[in-house]
Amino acid sequence: MEQESMNERMHELLIESGLQAYYDAQEAQIKKFAELIVRDCLAQVDKMRDSFEADGESKEALGAEWIGYAIEKHFGV
Repeated sequence: MEQESMNERMHELLIESGLQAYYDAQEAQIKKFAELIVRDCLAQVDKMRDSFEADGESKEALGAEWIGYAIEKHFGV
């Protein structure tokens, strides 16, 4: 299955949320907001990975790294 860009997926979620009218008026700000949310989530995954590495839990650290990669790929960041 082809990966959607961040803008396409976020737009679908925006429509689902009922905020389309706001999107039409504030497109750039909403796109930036969505990107910031995804990047903040990725930062949390990185913290978990670093914590696992510090504790010597290499399998868990690798798992967290893969989760971050999957999120990045899914949202196209």
